[in-house]
Amino acid sequence: IVKIAIAVAVYCTYGLQFFVCVEIAWNTIKDKFTKRPNLADYIMRTLMVTACVLLAVAVPTIGPFMGVIGAFCFSILGLIAPAFIEIVTYWNIGFGRFNFLVWKNILVTIFGLFALVFGTKDAIASIIQVYSSTKE
Repeated sequence: IVKIAIAVAVYCTYGLQFFVCVEIAWNTIKDKFTKRPNLADYIMRTLMVTACVLLAVAVPTIGPFMGVIGAFCFSILGLIAPAFIEIVTYWNIGFGRFNFLVWKNILVTIFGLFALVFGTKDAIASIIQVYSSTKE
């Protein structure tokens, strides 16, 4: 019953998760389809969903690859980029007493770089382990 509930949840929420991708793609190509825009929109959505399904079928063990994506996204988007953006934002205003903001962001960036390097290393080792054990 749990697998059925998960399948229903994915079916009902996939459109919401996929909305941004579809909007970006549609805004790029909608000017080329002036006669029948709804038909073109439906075809584009169908092709995009089919591509996702084919990717899922082609890579059944996507878990280790998600580790690489997670290591990159967590470290770069979660730690390094916000520290850089904060430095740029306060560049003309000042960094506080003893340049506290700079030192804090240097520490966050160093932590982010460690997370990037070691998270990626661990994820790649996991990929190697998964694919080397399936061939034996």
